[in-house]
Amino acid sequence: MITAYAKNYLAKKIHGPAYVTHPMLASLYLTHRCNLACVYCSDGNGTPFREKQVAELSTAEMCRVLDRIVKSVKVLDITGGEPLLRDDISKILAYARKIGFRKIILNTNGTMPDRVTDVLKWVDTISISLDSLSPERLMHLYGASEDTAWDILTTIENLSTSEYRTRVLLSMVMMPDNIEDTYDILDYCERKRISFTCSPALKGIYADESLAHSEAYRNAIDAIIARKKKGLHAVGSIAYYKLIRNFERYQCYPMLMPVINPGGRLYVPCLEIEQKMTSLMEYRSLHDAIKHSLTEITYPPACGNVCHILCHAGLSILYKNIFTALKEIGI
Repeated sequence: MITAYAKNYLAKKIHGPAYVTHPMLASLYLTHRCNLACVYCSDGNGTPFREKQVAELSTAEMCRVLDRIVKSVKVLDITGGEPLLRDDISKILAYARKIGFRKIILNTNGTMPDRVTDVLKWVDTISISLDSLSPERLMHLYGASEDTAWDILTTIENLSTSEYRTRVLLSMVMMPDNIEDTYDILDYCERKRISFTCSPALKGIYADESLAHSEAYRNAIDAIIARKKKGLHAVGSIAYYKLIRNFERYQCYPMLMPVINPGGRLYVPCLEIEQKMTSLMEYRSLHDAIKHSLTEITYPPACGNVCHILCHAGLSILYKNIFTALKEIGI
């Protein structure tokens, strides 16, 4: 990530923002299938992902996509949908490790404790969506049964005491309904010495309007900032948390984390706008696909005050301050 940051930083200084195109990590959707129905999970148009089924690549095809990604970036974010619903998840993760990814992040909803345990040996960070420690609240937010809600909490508890050196990251989506849950989750992370991050809920590409006027929301973000300063392992810079606190405008560089769909196609310039879809199979590497695709659109996009989430805002604002960036990249 440091090498990519340096390339982008120099390119921006010398040539301008249009040259911030070297990915720091890549996000690969293995599936859009999911066994939950989270109230906020949608694309840039607000369409729930579970309603956007894409023909998934076979194991062999997915491995060929990984071959192209690893030539351009060594940090891989595996996501969905629920990636653990793929029967070949272990084969895909094992192959990713074999071909040289230095860091593999697996996003999961935590509903399948046994399957999580099976893949830990290939994963450096496991990011679990957690919006409350209350089973009743999870049932409401996720459209889950009581048993499923307890499975999620059990998965997290098991991971916090795992013998593997996999980092556990709890990723919270903040909504008007769960702001007060922030404090319990922060307490839990500190007690268990696990990592935390959060983003405000989006409706399409826009943050929930009521959060912008919510003193409770701002107080919760202030608490995160204060605890980060005291040692909480909160992924995202303090500048990022201030940005989402006040919903500040920022310049987005979406190719810092290019997103590939379950069919092996790159969203250009990003999943939220989706002006173009490029098949990685047609190119030697991910960066070749990016360079060719960006010649056909305006980049970086001038979206306005949108997408106040870690994957876009958290990475993009690192280019405002090199010292903050160097401190945060190691997280």
